[in-house]
Amino acid sequence: MKGANTLPVNIISFDYSIVKDNVELYWQTASEVNNNYFEVQRSYNLQDWEMVSNLDGNGNSNVIINYSIVDANFDRSKDVIYYRLVQVDFDGRINYYRFLVVNYSNKNYEIIVFPNPALYTDAINVYFSGDQNFDAQLLDQYGGLIMKMENNHKQLTIDKGRLARGLYYIKISCYNVEEVRKIIVF
Repeated sequence: MKGANTLPVNIISFDYSIVKDNVELYWQTASEVNNNYFEVQRSYNLQDWEMVSNLDGNGNSNVIINYSIVDANFDRSKDVIYYRLVQVDFDGRINYYRFLVVNYSNKNYEIIVFPNPALYTDAINVYFSGDQNFDAQLLDQYGGLIMKMENNHKQLTIDKGRLARGLYYIKISCYNVEEVRKIIVF
């Protein structure tokens, strides 16, 4: 059944692996309607996006189809890389799907988000083992800023009831360290 808010492509997974020092991105569709192609885009700041690759879609399909690309041309000096999947119909309509956060670094610190997943009634704690104070940004599932929390020492708490059910990201920044963690609230 097709509704007004139905996306033309049903993506059932979008993930990555680090393979031979490259980022392999792969996704799976359960169905496709009028699907011309996919575009994979990369960003280092969630604002400026560049195309990594285009991959032809399968037009119309009701079977599971696997796709993948390898990104060997990213800036290896960056600790965090964002990728998003864009789908373009034959009629030119563009659909943006969620983005991935790739942590690409050899780090000497630890970040713990607890509890995760969390109930919407839980307070969420973020622990940072680095020696300096850190800044944090809470982002929605599309990368939009919800709130900034600056100059935290070792720990910060997101008060219970502050987040509705959904997918969020917390971006931790401390000098040359920048890392993003997924938070699931149900």
